Amino acid sequence: MCHQYAEHYLKWLSGLEEEIEYWKLYMEEKGGVSFYGFEETISSNKHFVLEDDIPAEYIGKEYHFLDVGSGPFSRCGRITDKVYLDALSVDPLAGAYNALKRQNGIDNGIRLETGFVELLNRKFDQNSFDMVHMSNSLDHCFDAIYGIYQLLYVCKVGGTVILRHSENEAEKAGYSGLHQWNLSLHNEENTFLIWKNDKKYNIPKLFGEYAEIELYPDAVEGRWKYNKVLLKKKKDIVLPKTDYYGEMFQNTYDYLLSHLLLDVKKRDRRPMTVNELACKKIIEIYDAPEKFIKKLQCEDIKSVDIYGIGEVGSALYHLLEKCGVVINQVIDREKKTFCGKRTIPIEIYQPDRESFGVIVTIYNDRAAVMDLLSAKMNQKTIISIDDFLHI
Repeated sequence: MCHQYAEHYLKWLSGLEEEIEYWKLYMEEKGGVSFYGFEETISSNKHFVLEDDIPAEYIGKEYHFLDVGSGPFSRCGRITDKVYLDALSVDPLAGAYNALKRQNGIDNGIRLETGFVELLNRKFDQNSFDMVHMSNSLDHCFDAIYGIYQLLYVCKVGGTVILRHSENEAEKAGYSGLHQWNLSLHNEENTFLIWKNDKKYNIPKLFGEYAEIELYPDAVEGRWKYNKVLLKKKKDIVLPKTDYYGEMFQNTYDYLLSHLLLDVKKRDRRPMTVNELACKKIIEIYDAPEKFIKKLQCEDIKSVDIYGIGEVGSALYHLLEKCGVVINQVIDREKKTFCGKRTIPIEIYQPDRESFGVIVTIYNDRAAVMDLLSAKMNQKTIISIDDFLHI
């Protein structure tokens, strides 16, 4: 992915949260006070608005239609008596949209799958659809020109690519959210231009070899005024070589990780478990052991036994070693070797004559363990890790 399009893609990624939030509010508020035509938008009986663009020779036949960048509902509709319409919608945010629709009990009958216009060839074969459509979405792409290559690629020879977009939408929106490109029919060159800042592309010149291009400025659908562009495919198109898939994967993964990190930082940390509190205390002492060593010396603690060699017991073992205390025996339910010492089952454990006693480092079943040890201690001390560390 060349540098300029990598920047466009990162800009596109940064607009996803706003786009999802928009549709989340739309569905939850059933259009809300600032939206128009909720029931019409989610209707499953909406008439196929591109019916007049279906050639007469297809009447009564199966007709394959692809709506790219459709959003959650597709504005095209799917009801027609003219053909047997096999309609499919794809959108990069399909996973989020489908989840939102399920959560809000909305089903308008469209098939919505995940798909990027820049990666259509990875999802569909060449010459798969009779009509391919984009409506107010090509301006959202990170590479609108390569998007047109892809639209023509999956469209059949003799089929039609239809673009319907408002004039210079990115400029009007201040390049906010997903808006990245301007699609214009009202310009000094009197042609179809796609432009952004100092980049300007003359679409009839770029694609005239592959398609007959017809321009219809200022078309109207209800309250929507838009420019309509028809590209009737004349021959197979060769896609320019890119590594968009690999680059998009890497950029998306990096972006996802950075936002997961931000999300984790924003969350309130759960309360620490007793094990975590004990380990935290041990680490604090380990980093500055002077006061603890004096305490051990005052109490004449030179050697101990440890019950439990899990996370807490292991940490305590290393702390005591650092402080010059000898660990004579390690008692544990599981048979294991730790720092060269084999664990001893509590049933056969006998306290060492030189040992101060046993430090019990477990929390589950602690009382039962201390009761079992008490019968063996002969006035030796049994102490919990909390009491030993003064937690």
